[in-house]
Amino acid sequence: TLFRSCTVLAPGYVETEFAKRGDLEGTNMVKAGGATAQSVAKFGYDAMERGDLVVVNDAKLGFMLNWIVPFLPRRMVLRMTEKNQSKE
Repeated sequence: TLFRSCTVLAPGYVETEFAKRGDLEGTNMVKAGGATAQSVAKFGYDAMERGDLVVVNDAKLGFMLNWIVPFLPRRMVLRMTEKNQSKE
């Protein structure tokens, strides 16, 4: 039997060369550290195998995105994101 599924993986910060190439080193997002690409890929693959529709690999980020952010004003969320991704 052919089983098809689609899973949206919404990872937090992943430690790759993107931060260096995107000049994001020194931002709060990068300072906080992130997951390895391998661990994120495994998390996403396992979620797909389970048939999950949308997953976030970081529990705190998942809680924020699912239970807090939907109740915040959009401009506040954008300001928080900008602060997290900007150099101070």
